[in-house]
Amino acid sequence: MSKNDPVILFPYITKGYCLNCRKGNDMFCTEDPYMPGIDANGGYAEFMKTKIRAVVSLPKSIKNDDLINMAPLADAGITAYHAIKKVYPLIIPDSTVIVFGVGGLGHIAIQIIKSMTAAKIIAIDISQEKLELAKIWC
Repeated sequence: MSKNDPVILFPYITKGYCLNCRKGNDMFCTEDPYMPGIDANGGYAEFMKTKIRAVVSLPKSIKNDDLINMAPLADAGITAYHAIKKVYPLIIPDSTVIVFGVGGLGHIAIQIIKSMTAAKIIAIDISQEKLELAKIWC
């Protein structure tokens, strides 16, 4: 990784040493975690000091306009990914995964499940419009 490389950042800054962080449960960090803009200054800063473990490299070929569309992945995408990562060992071939609620997080979860597994995906929602969109991935 070099200066000016495109990246997204996980917004919750942790040291990574406690047992929860080492298990991938950073949201339960016990060693002074913070979130810029909430627990510390920097929510709308042009520059932000962070830890390398919060940095996710992106392809260098990505266009600036695409970076704006990818911004939700730094928060909502990681939220969905962490949930899926916890159940991932249980998702064996021929498994069925049910996603309850296919709003923003649900759609991201469906796409992650589809990219990581061969599971059959069932989407459940009260909105027919959201279910129609989910059919693209399920």
